[in-house]
Amino acid sequence: MAQSQVVVIGTVAAAGEGTATLQPEAFLKGPASAEPIHFSGTTDECPVAPLTSGARALIYIPDASHPRVPTVYEAWILTDGRALMEGAEQREADLVAAIRSITGQYAVPVASRSEGAGIDWGHTVVPLGAALAIVFGIGLVLMRVWHRIDPS
Repeated sequence: MAQSQVVVIGTVAAAGEGTATLQPEAFLKGPASAEPIHFSGTTDECPVAPLTSGARALIYIPDASHPRVPTVYEAWILTDGRALMEGAEQREADLVAAIRSITGQYAVPVASRSEGAGIDWGHTVVPLGAALAIVFGIGLVLMRVWHRIDPS
């Protein structure tokens, strides 16, 4: 997990021989994005994880720029609140809590641009702009008064 650039929880949208697509639900490490993650290529070191379409999984991605299909030691299959990996099983909540204690992150990608971060113009920008205009106006009046007293 420490060597991974991204740790993501998601639903497998498609899985095939040497390819897979994951629809992210939450990011435990790395930048959050609602875009599907496309895995391609495998490694000869270990067998690939048993990803099936529709299954939920927690996947460690060592190289975020070129995600390859995870091995059995890079993917936890999540079913009914349990996390299963080759030769290991634990509660999903415990696994997520353990990873969050290391990374300090749990980011859920936004579903649409309207849900993303933004500025509330009516309650932020307009009142602040009005306050700045008033302060600027007061400054101009005071400068005019000062120049009457001392025109140099």
